[in-house]
Amino acid sequence: SPFKTPSASPFKTPSASPFKTPSAESAAAPVFKKPAAAASHFKTASAAAAAPAGRAAPAVRGSPVRTPTPTGLNADFFEIPRGFFEGRQIWSCQGYEWAYSDGDPYCSGARDGWRKVVRVIEGRRLVVNMQGRTATPHELGDENCEAIEESDLTNEQYAKYVSSLMEFESEQDPRPPKLTKLKSGKSAEFMRKFEFRGVSLDGKPYIAPTMRTEAYAGESQHLGGNRLEDAQSLVGLRVRPLGPPQPWFMGLVVCDDEPETLTEARRAELMKAKTPEVRIATEKAPAGELIVKVSKNCTNEKYDLKMSFVTSALRPCLTGKAQEEKLQRVKNWEGWQAIAPTEMIVRSLERQTEIKDEVVRLLESIFPGKGSSIKRLSSGPVFRKLPPPTLVFGKGHRLQADGKATQVTQAIRNKGPFEINPEAPPVQLHAILLGQATPQEKQGALKVWQSMQQTLVKLNAVTRSTPTEKGLTEVGSTREDVVKAFKYGPDDAVLVFLTKSTARSEHHLLEEVKVQSLRSGLKAGHTRHTASQGFDMVGKSALWNPASTSLKWAMDVCNSGMLAKLGHTPWALDYSSWLSDPKRQVAVIGYDVSHQLGSHYAAGVRVSGQGGDRILSKITPVVQRVHGEIVPPKALATLIPAEFARERVVFIHRDGKFTKDEERSLEQHHQTIGGNTAFVLIEIIKHAGGTPRIYNKVVSPDPGSMLVLSQREVILASSKDLFQGTANPLNIRLKHVFGDASAIDMENFAWAKTVFELSYLHHGSIAKRPRLPITTHAADDVAGIYASAGQSFEISMELTDGFQQYWL
Repeated sequence: SPFKTPSASPFKTPSASPFKTPSAESAAAPVFKKPAAAASHFKTASAAAAAPAGRAAPAVRGSPVRTPTPTGLNADFFEIPRGFFEGRQIWSCQGYEWAYSDGDPYCSGARDGWRKVVRVIEGRRLVVNMQGRTATPHELGDENCEAIEESDLTNEQYAKYVSSLMEFESEQDPRPPKLTKLKSGKSAEFMRKFEFRGVSLDGKPYIAPTMRTEAYAGESQHLGGNRLEDAQSLVGLRVRPLGPPQPWFMGLVVCDDEPETLTEARRAELMKAKTPEVRIATEKAPAGELIVKVSKNCTNEKYDLKMSFVTSALRPCLTGKAQEEKLQRVKNWEGWQAIAPTEMIVRSLERQTEIKDEVVRLLESIFPGKGSSIKRLSSGPVFRKLPPPTLVFGKGHRLQADGKATQVTQAIRNKGPFEINPEAPPVQLHAILLGQATPQEKQGALKVWQSMQQTLVKLNAVTRSTPTEKGLTEVGSTREDVVKAFKYGPDDAVLVFLTKSTARSEHHLLEEVKVQSLRSGLKAGHTRHTASQGFDMVGKSALWNPASTSLKWAMDVCNSGMLAKLGHTPWALDYSSWLSDPKRQVAVIGYDVSHQLGSHYAAGVRVSGQGGDRILSKITPVVQRVHGEIVPPKALATLIPAEFARERVVFIHRDGKFTKDEERSLEQHHQTIGGNTAFVLIEIIKHAGGTPRIYNKVVSPDPGSMLVLSQREVILASSKDLFQGTANPLNIRLKHVFGDASAIDMENFAWAKTVFELSYLHHGSIAKRPRLPITTHAADDVAGIYASAGQSFEISMELTDGFQQYWL
C-alpha cells in the first residue's frame, strides 16, 4: 500500500497549495539566465517595436459583458490563454528576503508603468513594464536581473503572475461604491472588493476571483467628537477617509500610536496633500479634536506608511461582529449593530455577472484586446458530489441526512437520542427570565419549561418536578444581576429565557450564564457543571401559541441542545464510508488559536467512538492558554493525548494553516505514541476574501458539491445558503500523513469527507447547519467562554475535558 509508511506515502510531502504558497512546480523552477547583451534582453527587435506605446484606457464602466447563463455545476474559475505578455519583456530579478516567505503573490507598482511581483518564483521578483517601454529594470535600481520569456513560466506560475497584476489593478482603479439605504434609515456605501488567485487546473492556467462587500458609513456618519481620553476606544477600528475611494485610503485601521489633539499649527500641516473632503473636515474640526494615525499595517511602517487624520475626517466600516463590538465602545456609536447579512446578500446570478464583468474590465485595462478570451469553468470531471452522511439515533436507527432538519427532529422524537450517558445522572430543571418580562412572556416561558420538563423526564435526563409560574426566577438585565442570582450546581440544569428588554445585551448575558455554569462545577469540586440552554423570545410572539408549529420546532432545537449540554448524545455519525478496512478505528480532533481579551488560546473539539461500531459519538471540548499563534509541542500533546490517539487513525483538522513548527511537533508526537497510529493532517482554510464560489447553474450548489483542484486539495460547498445568496465554500487541503493510513479510502477523498460529514454533528444547530465541522467551528466560542472566566479562574482541563457541550 502507498500508505504503509510515512516515507512511502505519496501524501507525506505535499505539493503546496495553488492558492497560497508556491507550488512544488514553482519552487523547483530554475532562474532562467540569458546573455545580458543590450538588445538581446528582448525577444527580437521587431517584437520590441510592436509593443504598445502606452496603456490602453480602462474599459468603460457600466457596460456589462453579455454571457450565456451557466448550466450544470460551474465555478468562478476562468481559463486564460497564453500570450498575454506578447510584446512585453519579463525580467526575473533577485528578490528581497521577504520574497522567499510563504503567502500570496504580491504586486507593487513603480514609476513609468513598472510592475514587480514576488512569490511566483521562489526568491525572485518578476518585473515587467506594462507600458511596453524598451527599458530594463536597472533604471529602478534593480540588479541581478535576467530576461525570461512567458513560455518559461509554468501554467501555475503564469496564472499566479496574471492574477497578481489583476489584483493590483483592481486596487489602483476600484469600482465606485453604491450608496444604499439601510433598514435602520441610515445610509451606507457598499463597496465590492475583488481578490484573485492563480491556479493550474487540468493542465491549464486559470484565474479564480472572489468578490466580497464592505459597507462604510455615509459621509455624515463620521467619528468626529472624540477627544484625547477616547483614543483607546478607536484602536483597531476599520476606517476610510471621507470622499471617493482612493487606493491609498483602502484597508485602513486605527493604530495604537501616541494620540494627539488638533491645534492650529497641526491643522495647517494636516491640510496639505489631502483630498478635498478631508481638507474640508479638517478645516471645520474644533480645536482639541482627537488626531489618530491609520495604516494598512500598523506594525510594518517600512512598506505601509501611517497617515494622520482628525476623527471627523474618518468614517467606520459597518460590517463584521468584531467591528460591531469595537464601534459600540466609541462615543456616539454605543448602540450600533452591524448590518445584517441579509441586507448585503448578492444573488448568485448577480455575483456571477459582476465577477465576469470585473475580470473582463481588468484584463482589457492591463492586456488590451484580451478580455474576451477567457472561458468559464463548467461541468467536467473536476466537479464531484460527496454523498450525504449517515446519522445514527436511538435503537440503532440510521438516517441518510439530506439537509432537511425535519428528518432529524422526527428521528429523535420517534427513535430517541443515540445515547443517554449512564455517567450523567438526572438533574433538576430550573427556569430563569433575563430582563423585565411581560405577562405574556412569562406565560410563554412557563409553557416551554413544562414542555421540556415533560420530554426530558421521559428520557431520564431530568428529575420529576412540576414547573409553575412562581418557579420562574427573574434575574435582571446586567452581568452583575446574573452573577448574583446564579445559585445552581452540577446537579442542576437551567433554561434561560431572553425577553424583549434584553434585545441589545442578550449575547453578553448568555455568555455570563455559560461562565457561571462552568464555575458551578469548579466551586463544587466536581467534573460536571450546570447545564444552561438559552431560549430567545425576543420578537417571536408566534412561540407563545401552544399550537404553533414554530413553538414545536423551537422546542426540538432546545431539547437537543440541552441533552448535549448535559453530556448526552442526540445523534451520532457513522464513519464506515471513510474506510477501506472496516476494522480500523478512527478519531478526529480539530483546533484553532483564538485571540481573546489579550491572550491566546488553543481550542477545539475531539470526536471519537467506542469499541468497533464505526460510530463517532463522543464530543469533548479542549482548551488551553498558549503564548502566541503557534501551538507549542507540549500543548499539542495535551490536545491529542497518547491514550486518545494510540492504535487509531487520527484526522487532525486545523482551522487555517499548520505552521512548520506544528508540523514537526505533530510528526514527533506521532513517533512518540508509536503502535499502529496514524495522523492525517488537514487544513481548513477560510480566505479573508472568501473562496471562489461553486454554483449549480445560477443558484447555490447542493451540500457536498466539490471542485477537485488536485488529489490533495478541494473546494467544498459544505452547506447551502439559507437565503438567496451563494454558499461560501471551504478550501480544504491534505497536508501530511504520518503513519499507516492504508485503511482509509484516500483516493475517494475520505479526508475531505471528514470535514463535510462532521458539519452534521452540531447538536445545537438543527435548522441552520454551520459550514465548518464540529471540530473547529466551536473553537472561538470555547476560547471566548474560557477567556471570559478571567485569569484568576482559569477553568481546569479536568472540567473542560468532559462530554458537556457548554458552548452550544
